[in-house]
Amino acid sequence: MGGKWLKSDSKMDGGSRVLIIPTGGTIGANGYDCPRKPPTIVETLHDRESSNMMQGVIERSGVDFFDWEKHGKGKILVKDSKLFDKEDMLTLFDIINESKDYNHFVITHGTDRMAENAALFKKIFDKNGSDKNAVTAFTGSMVPLSMHGKSDEAGQSIVSDGIAALLYATSNIDSKESGVYLVARHTHTRRLDFHNPENLQKDWLTSREDLSYTVHER
Repeated sequence: MGGKWLKSDSKMDGGSRVLIIPTGGTIGANGYDCPRKPPTIVETLHDRESSNMMQGVIERSGVDFFDWEKHGKGKILVKDSKLFDKEDMLTLFDIINESKDYNHFVITHGTDRMAENAALFKKIFDKNGSDKNAVTAFTGSMVPLSMHGKSDEAGQSIVSDGIAALLYATSNIDSKESGVYLVARHTHTRRLDFHNPENLQKDWLTSREDLSYTVHER
């Protein structure tokens, strides 16, 4: 199962191919009036619409996108992160474990329960092992990609933090050892990095325009 429908035809820059798996959340949502006051539940774009936006901001070659309708085996896991359960995480694990063309995966996900869901996925990955040396990174954003470049109520240009997260994840995933990570900013250093999701607690006190986590090293 290749699991790709948008394929980069440009020559790769020496890195492995990356498969992005959209699973909903703010990063792939329709825009709303005020980024500082998001709705309780965002309207998620179709996974192909979301992937088209992501393809427009990713600079490196060798990045493809998963098509749920073609390869999801009857499932389309594009929804609010609070609705994901263990069975959904097992489905994601099977997709990654059975993929023949990729060892690097970026899962775009909702932020409300991204740390918890990524930690659950890590437990499944660690317990069941993998037939490949896979690297999986969850990431998301507080502002939809669809709002990037538009003007807010004060006339200021809106910046989606999802762009920096996607670029960082896809550009640096080659350097990580096999395992499961969450790509986000550290609350104190403000730097993007690959984190162990089991060590993270979402920081609700920071700006609603930039996803960040407090890291509790174990």
